[in-house]
Amino acid sequence: MDQNKTNVPHVTQETKSTQNLWRLRSHLTGALVHTKSVNGKVVFAFFDLMQWPHDSNLTIAVLNLVLVTLQQAIFDHPLPPVLYVQLDNTARENKNKYVFSYLALLVQLKIFKKIRVNFLPVGNTHEDVDQFFSKVSTQLKRLGTETISDLHSVTEQSFTPEPITAQIQAIHDVRSWLIPHIEDLHGHSQPHAFGSP
Repeated sequence: MDQNKTNVPHVTQETKSTQNLWRLRSHLTGALVHTKSVNGKVVFAFFDLMQWPHDSNLTIAVLNLVLVTLQQAIFDHPLPPVLYVQLDNTARENKNKYVFSYLALLVQLKIFKKIRVNFLPVGNTHEDVDQFFSKVSTQLKRLGTETISDLHSVTEQSFTPEPITAQIQAIHDVRSWLIPHIEDLHGHSQPHAFGSP
């Protein structure tokens, strides 16, 4: 989500006295999970305070948090055999050898039988998570926030089903761990669907 919208405090009406306020920078990474077993959709909102680079390590951390949460708290049974992932078409965060290697590892470890990854074409095409971001933005304009707790609360009130919100506490350097085990990736710059065997 656009980073300036989740900075704290977020005031509903800007005045001369609030224009120059120092604001705590905050970032929202959203994830939507479409599933047959839980009312069709589960929404996640992960916040960080810009303390880590927003790169493939963050993407992998969010994917991992979503999968662990789904397995433990929601499905209460093994994950489905096929995982379908749709990501923003950005090389720095998503469309790179680290994310693909992490997903390949999930198949190698037999967590999933197959994974299909899709990237939308660059341009004005919107993913369904953009609707969630729009609702959060609208709610922030209406209610404002003073604290990180307020930010979580406003986010939870903004969308149906209510998002599962969490503050990301740690990011593991999965990239460095994967580097000795992966090959270079080629032919992935165009908007394609990618799948494991």
